[in-house]
Amino acid sequence: GVDLFPGVHGSSLFSRGNTQVLCHVALGPRWQEQRHLSYTEVVPSKPLTLNYSFPPYSVNRTGNIFGKNRRMVGHGALAERALAPLLLRRDWSMPFTASINAEVTGSDGSSSMATVCAATL
Repeated sequence: GVDLFPGVHGSSLFSRGNTQVLCHVALGPRWQEQRHLSYTEVVPSKPLTLNYSFPPYSVNRTGNIFGKNRRMVGHGALAERALAPLLLRRDWSMPFTASINAEVTGSDGSSSMATVCAATL
């Protein structure tokens, strides 16, 4: 399904088998880009940010959610790298920043690629 939430710039629900990802996108001006702090080097800001969430209930488990674990960071980075060529083309200057939030609500595999599919919808 597409445009599930009227208050954001875009939303979708992607399902394939038992894997399901709920995604919404918010756009903002360039001055709201995510900036990274580093003590050793200058890190440029990012016009595209993907927040990937894989809560325990998505695989029928219970547990506490204390923030991001290695799986969420790695799968989120993988999905963000797959989406970057679609939104960050060199011949087109993107005048805005995009924040993509994806939550896996059910998974039996390939949740990072389901995130890419949900974000492109």
